[in-house]
Amino acid sequence: MSSCLREISAWSPALDAIEYNYRSLFDESIQYGGLPSPEIDANWDDLVAERPFALTEVEVTDKLRHSATKAVHFTEEEGGEYLGFLEVFHQLHCINMLRKFVYSDYYASDRALLDTPDNVRMHMDHCLEMLRRNVMCYGDVSVLTYTWSAKKDIPNPNFDVMHKCRNFDRIVDWNRNGERALNRTPTKPV
Repeated sequence: MSSCLREISAWSPALDAIEYNYRSLFDESIQYGGLPSPEIDANWDDLVAERPFALTEVEVTDKLRHSATKAVHFTEEEGGEYLGFLEVFHQLHCINMLRKFVYSDYYASDRALLDTPDNVRMHMDHCLEMLRRNVMCYGDVSVLTYTWSAKKDIPNPNFDVMHKCRNFDRIVDWNRNGERALNRTPTKPV
């Protein structure tokens, strides 16, 4: 991985998995959008499934600048690792929650939407704010052009723009199959 990537990114053990590719985001097949269906739900469930990974105490305190006493970790008997989670999966969770909220009639029995109206609204506000901050943090400066519509007298944005994207499959593979992947949950101390 390039030193340039390390220079412009927050520390993460997943940086070693980063590769880039160019692609248009406009012509991708729709696996996650449209009216709710069991197939779309299965795609989202796979995408947002929690995938924690192991961190060391030094990584938590020195690289992430978090408190080792407050960070969740396994007991020494359980291995002593700290629990990490890639932010991209939290962001995808938020998009999925907003999607379910849009189709709340279909997802009326979803556990997260069954909470009190105030808690659901607070969760949605949290998701919107986190996504807004992330979009503004990364500030995509890709250029859109416009085309004329046969139906309207105003220009329409052409969303068929090339982007330089992180290879998401590599990130998922690192998270699911890497040496740090965890398939267990720590015991909460009493």
